[in-house]
Amino acid sequence: MKYGIIKNMFLFWIIIFAISLYILIKSADYFTDLAEKLGLMLGMSLFLVGALIVTFGTTLPEFATSLLAVFKGNTEVVSGNILGTVIVNILIGFGLAPLIWKKTINIKFDLLQGALPVLVVAMVMVIFTMEDGILNFWEGVLFIAGFLIYLIYSHSIYNSTAFPKKKRPKFSIKIPLLMIVSLLVIFASSKFVIDSLVEIAKIINIGAGVLAASVLAIGTSLPEIMIAIVCVRKEKFDLTLGNIISAWIYDIFLIIGVCALFSPLVILPMILSLIIPFCVVTVILYWIFLADRRITPIEGGLMILLYILYLVKLFNWF
Repeated sequence: MKYGIIKNMFLFWIIIFAISLYILIKSADYFTDLAEKLGLMLGMSLFLVGALIVTFGTTLPEFATSLLAVFKGNTEVVSGNILGTVIVNILIGFGLAPLIWKKTINIKFDLLQGALPVLVVAMVMVIFTMEDGILNFWEGVLFIAGFLIYLIYSHSIYNSTAFPKKKRPKFSIKIPLLMIVSLLVIFASSKFVIDSLVEIAKIINIGAGVLAASVLAIGTSLPEIMIAIVCVRKEKFDLTLGNIISAWIYDIFLIIGVCALFSPLVILPMILSLIIPFCVVTVILYWIFLADRRITPIEGGLMILLYILYLVKLFNWF
């Protein structure tokens, strides 16, 4: 009898989690489309539309779930969710690209000039600010400062001008109103995602941080992964790389930084012993694989295998 009740409750919370996550991703996608239109209406440069709006939109699911976790006192979920998402984005999001294309992908994007220095700085900051098990307010400010520096740095490399007036869409009050509604849906669905995640963790006796670094990380990474798959099918490989890197930087600098402003973030031992080392290995592999500006199906397969190894270690299957 007791087993039956537990089984039913488990299925109930799994369904709630899946439905809430789906609504979260769809509403974030809708919000992004609206925000992009608003940005063009206001005459923002194409760079700012891409860097501030499109990438922010794809990272909105993890932003919303992380912020809600902080407000509900589950701060240990934040670092697991964000760093777990980073690992998913790189190993799955970009690892799938050459496997889907079934041949070597050539990249024009200058990794050494643009993204790699920022990624290295981000990982160094993660290591040194999280090693004591707590990420405090001032460390959060440091992460946000890093994000602002990244925007300035990126704009200096990929400079662009404002969107031409003649091509701007006509302003409509309907757009910001719909944005507010979609934002409310995002945070409402995020609440159910976090609540269901905590309940599932209790039922199966696995820490919420572990589920955040795996199930939640995969779920909130779906926008980036789906964009990567679409871009590969359209042969826009640089766009795939750019979106994944931008999402990574947003996750680490902006989301962790903002969450730490509201409450000190608890960093679980598994973050220090497993997830951060995997992030470091991921960055190193990323550097090695893309040094020649191409990635082969074998290298993509190795990324997928590394993610499977990560899950095996995370859940202590061996």
